[in-house]
Amino acid sequence: MSPGTTTETAVRRYFDTLVELLHGTAVTIHDGTPLSLDQGIDWMRRAAVETHARGNKIMFVGNGGSAGISSHLAIDYSENGGCRIVTLSGFGADNALRRAGDIYFYAESSEYGFVEVAHLSLCHAVLDIEIGWHGGYQAAAGGEAELAKI
Repeated sequence: MSPGTTTETAVRRYFDTLVELLHGTAVTIHDGTPLSLDQGIDWMRRAAVETHARGNKIMFVGNGGSAGISSHLAIDYSENGGCRIVTLSGFGADNALRRAGDIYFYAESSEYGFVEVAHLSLCHAVLDIEIGWHGGYQAAAGGEAELAKI
């Protein structure tokens, strides 16, 4: 933490940065067509449901901006096996994964932790929305009582 920065200020800045990163995530589909973040999450949600209904799989491929051969081999193998491919990356906008798979999410950050949390959040959003989350925060049952003990 920088000298003179309070923990409260650092935490607020951290989460503000993460929210900004999530809202700025670039989404494109296989042909290079850009989508809004909402459209991308909806595309991924529908693809997961449709793919599961057909008995096939979805593979999520992420990397931190490297041109790792293992990611590309996994994509080639999975595409030949009928899988849908969702790619997630960060760091460099010229990442080769942007041209691979069915849909691509790019979190524009050079900080590994932010990129990973953004990818986790995007995947979690798809699942939470699909199982019925409609907005708002709801504490787990008994949560208030547990907090009162602290």
